[in-house]
Amino acid sequence: LVSTLLKRSHVSTMHMPITTALEVIGKNSINVLINALGRIKEIDSARDVYLVEALAETLWHICDRKAAGVLVEQVRKLESAMRARKSGDQTFVELCTAAKTRIHLILSEMGIKEGVDDLLAMLGDGRKRVREGVVEALEKVGDKRALVPLARLYGIERNVSDLNARQIKNSAREIVRRETVSPDDALFRDLGDQEKLVMEKFFPKARQNGNGHH
Repeated sequence: LVSTLLKRSHVSTMHMPITTALEVIGKNSINVLINALGRIKEIDSARDVYLVEALAETLWHICDRKAAGVLVEQVRKLESAMRARKSGDQTFVELCTAAKTRIHLILSEMGIKEGVDDLLAMLGDGRKRVREGVVEALEKVGDKRALVPLARLYGIERNVSDLNARQIKNSAREIVRRETVSPDDALFRDLGDQEKLVMEKFFPKARQNGNGHH
């Protein structure tokens, strides 16, 4: 099945039935799928992107953390492909970015942090909008380095989409909770006044009881 998929990767209608069959086979397919991803040395075309994403999804559906290393490697291959094409083929770059985001979501569902530096690079400094899924993956990974960029991104999204702004706030609060981050953390030392006001939203104030005490 995998050999057929690799040989006929240009036929997109082949992806679904073959990956579905591999999911039915289950864990006996894991090593074969990992080897198949290893045979894709470079990502040179849209069909390579679709194939990597299809194989990654299949591994996620039938596997556990055993697949984490090979999935992180696919992120690296996609990033390398994007760097090679960045100035010439925006459609290809967008396809790679979408596939990377999906794989980061899979890794975050597994609780794997190994690819978090690339995920933080996708978030950037928070001064421009990011692809849907990036914030969700960061929430699940829980890296506090995302908080300052998220504060900036919140300010942008608040003027564009209330739904996205709420997601950013909720994701940031989850990171604060999971990482036990303090408002006095050194990360926030150089924030501007507006960023500090946003950051306050990421640290819910303690509710007072009936006697006026926290």
